[in-house]
Amino acid sequence: MRKRRIVVFEHERLWVGRENRRGDALTEGELEALQRFADVMKVPYYSLIYKGIQFGQYVGVLQVGGLILEVLPKADKLGGEEKWRGVLIGMLYAAGYFRVKAPSLSSLQLKTHFVLSLYFELFVQEVEYLVRRGLVKQYRKEEGNCVALKGKLLVGRHLRENIVHQERVYVRYPVYDHTHMLHEILYTCLLLVKRVNQDMGLHGRICRLLWAFPDMKRLEVTEAIFTRLVLNRKTAVYEKALEVARLLLLGYHPNVTKGREEVLALLFDMNMLWEKFVYMSLRKHAPKGIEVAYQDEFCFWQSAAGGQSNMSPDIVLYKEEEVLGVVDVKWKLIGRTPSAADLRQIFVYMTYYETGKGALLCPGEGEIHKGNYYRKGEADEERSCDILTIDCTSDIWALETAIAQSVFTHWLS
Repeated sequence: MRKRRIVVFEHERLWVGRENRRGDALTEGELEALQRFADVMKVPYYSLIYKGIQFGQYVGVLQVGGLILEVLPKADKLGGEEKWRGVLIGMLYAAGYFRVKAPSLSSLQLKTHFVLSLYFELFVQEVEYLVRRGLVKQYRKEEGNCVALKGKLLVGRHLRENIVHQERVYVRYPVYDHTHMLHEILYTCLLLVKRVNQDMGLHGRICRLLWAFPDMKRLEVTEAIFTRLVLNRKTAVYEKALEVARLLLLGYHPNVTKGREEVLALLFDMNMLWEKFVYMSLRKHAPKGIEVAYQDEFCFWQSAAGGQSNMSPDIVLYKEEEVLGVVDVKWKLIGRTPSAADLRQIFVYMTYYETGKGALLCPGEGEIHKGNYYRKGEADEERSCDILTIDCTSDIWALETAIAQSVFTHWLS
């Protein structure tokens, strides 16, 4: 069945019986499925409104039954789907969300719902690499009735099972083959991708890969399975494939809504993604001798009873032991006058780190707006909080460079 696709931007709304600015609307069945998913899973991806939903800061793809919702970021009114799709995919790559080799951006933009197609492509590519390289064998324990003694005799079970079959022995013995947890995870993910994939070219590759995993059982995947995984020198090559499998399998919710619709959610918090992207850009382009620290947590307040409150500035810039400045990263349009809460937050960071330079870095027109704190009606020349705005472009190298130049060249100097 061909799926219906709707493209929206973050914080936009969709209704039943009422079209948005691009002429899209939900059906009654689609809204009911989204309501059930929100009620059961308590997801933060969107909020329920009267006869509709409103998206928040999460971007990516949400597939509910026959509906695919592609949620794109948008920091200003300029540019359409193509620009902001390029911004999102570029940030995901730069921030380390795609750690496996991927096709070019130009080919990805031809996909009908790029995040889903991209992850499917990444997963299939990585499993194909593992199959070409040769799947790893591991030891596992097997038990059952055998005609010859091997491994360990399970006396109690042997007496129960073979009281009238003295020619058999019930034993537990080691087996060295391809049937182990790593391959069961990959096999389960291949079945999922085959089920929800819409790309016929990819379908054939998936079917060929399934032949490489005979006699494998399908897992009921939970977070605990991935937590318990331990890779060694031989299985380290599985890390990237397992990374993508983890995201796909944990984002898939079959029948969770108690209806006929299955849900696959691949969404990312845009605020966190922007913070990580800015940090990676600054670290990549930092001048020699400058250290870029990310989420440097410290205790801000502690009660006599032992409870405490922590704070963690987004970016702290060091040169040897000296703090050069503190940068708070926001994915929102601030303009020339930030909120009082943002200014107070920067002031606390500057006080703690004993530095006179603070900045708010956010999307915008690519400018720097200077600002000083005031004390007793006069400007405090020793403490400034500036606004650094970055013009977002789908050319990610240019975006990284613009961030680094804004901070290191124009602001710090």
